Amino acid sequence: MPTAWAKAQYKGFGTINGSGNYGFMLTAIDGQIPGGGGSDKFRFKIWNKGTGGVIYDNLLNAPDNADPTTVIGGGGIVVHKE
Repeated sequence: MPTAWAKAQYKGFGTINGSGNYGFMLTAIDGQIPGGGGSDKFRFKIWNKGTGGVIYDNLLNAPDNADPTTVIGGGGIVVHKE
């Protein structure tokens, strides 16, 4: 399990193609930070804020605080401590 400062989470809301009311959440782990596990990982979730129905989630049925498991295919994630 990564340490808290190797993990970042951002939540927001918006529309899809100009309509609807959707929430989104991006969770990322910087694998190169001590405790980050060695591989950069991410989770992206989109849901309908009115119904609560999940539109997309690459870690389906996991709680929102679950650690991401999808390793990025290229590039890198960098988490900066404030």
